[in-house]
Amino acid sequence: LDVVMPKIDGIASGPRARRKADASAGEQTKLRTPAFHASSASRSACSKGAHATPRLARSVWSSEVRTVSEQPRYKVIKRFDAGGMAEVFIADLLGVHGIQKRVAIKRILPALASNKKFVAMFLDEARVAMNLSHANIVQTFDVAEGDGSYFIVMEFIDGASVKGILDARSERKQLVPTGAAIQIIIESCKGLMYAHNAVDFRDKPLGIVHRDISPPNLLISLRGEVKVTDFGLARAASQLEKTDPGVVKGKFSYLSPEAIQGLEVDHRADLFSLGIILWEMLTGRRLFYGENEYQTVQL
Repeated sequence: LDVVMPKIDGIASGPRARRKADASAGEQTKLRTPAFHASSASRSACSKGAHATPRLARSVWSSEVRTVSEQPRYKVIKRFDAGGMAEVFIADLLGVHGIQKRVAIKRILPALASNKKFVAMFLDEARVAMNLSHANIVQTFDVAEGDGSYFIVMEFIDGASVKGILDARSERKQLVPTGAAIQIIIESCKGLMYAHNAVDFRDKPLGIVHRDISPPNLLISLRGEVKVTDFGLARAASQLEKTDPGVVKGKFSYLSPEAIQGLEVDHRADLFSLGIILWEMLTGRRLFYGENEYQTVQL
């Protein structure tokens, strides 16, 4: 965050300031991560994450994901984060002649790998994400199966989420600069507008609604790029797993009134969520936040 925060401060400062900040950030963010192995150093690095397990050994996941030809394709560096349905690893994509690319791998949790409903939801996310290619959306490169579980290979964003930025600002008793907050929302709108109007290869509208626009799902890279991520709860025409009527999906503090009631939603629900995030960045306070989910819904 010490690198991201100055970049956020300078997002709306003009081309010259941005070029200078980009050059400075580039010098500070060169990656020197060694290959993954189950050493005390790697376990220590993993334990720093909020959701990381105390130790990450080969029993968690093989450090090499092999293709059909049994050649290693992805080399896992470390476990980065985990949620209710999946966990995220930082890895290297291994190409020919030593060519590598840093990626993020999202894998369905081992405990859910045999749950057909969760697998269907995970594959629905992959199905949606593979149709999207935009500068303000985290790119999905591959969807595959390895070590008995499905995984999605995505663009690695070296930076922080809006949630991380808000938390850091709160600790320092500072607000996100107005120009930066507005620019983050503008760039997020660009990505969402693309997703809302996306079509498949037959030019048929995909009907995508993200349904989980919230601070953790807006990422800011060290170069100031804004990316929308995690279409795990998205609604789309390509889905195989349909949401039952009345079921609420998303984080309660950022849902539109229609979503809270379990009603059918469209792209306007995502814009409502962005409005809440903008308000929180400008005020440094939560807009809808009760002592529990019930109180939050009643606000």
